[in-house]
Amino acid sequence: MKMKKYVFAVILFTFAFWGSATAQDKYITKTGHVWIHSKTPVKEIEAHNRQITSILDTKTGDMIVSCFLIDFKFDNQLVEEHFNENYVESAKYPKVKFKGKVVDIASIDFKKNGTYKRMVEGVMEMHGKSVSIKKEGTAVVKDGKIKASAAFTVTSEQFAIIIPEIVKDKIQKNIDVYVDFTYTPYSK
Repeated sequence: MKMKKYVFAVILFTFAFWGSATAQDKYITKTGHVWIHSKTPVKEIEAHNRQITSILDTKTGDMIVSCFLIDFKFDNQLVEEHFNENYVESAKYPKVKFKGKVVDIASIDFKKNGTYKRMVEGVMEMHGKSVSIKKEGTAVVKDGKIKASAAFTVTSEQFAIIIPEIVKDKIQKNIDVYVDFTYTPYSK
């Protein structure tokens, strides 16, 4: 059932985003990689999600990213359980979404191999909250593919995620987020 909802969401999301632009301007990934990391003197926590869907319009710079929180995998099953049930409440708030834009995308030649640094700005929605994000990212164009990467930090307070007093020393309020997507041209 979850897979059917996922496929439907991707299809709906794709058509809503694309409007009148041509397929040659659209790049997609369904296997993007996002990982989160936090470290305190007491505990280090890391989780990976390799089921990120993202669409990039190379003509306008518009970008959409979406994933399910439950798809973040931790080394420790108990930490993963607490993450989903107690912190991000993934049953109530199942997805993370980012809708934004690559600034000055027109200056990138997507027909020529090269490395480009550009600002990405937009709004990240998680846990019922919307937070503005503005960070430099890197796009590497090679042989018709675009590899995009970025790193930024969010805080639990920004998304109204409460860390109980009993574990405050074990969980960092600042969470480092790393993004690594390989986009390929969309074909209908």
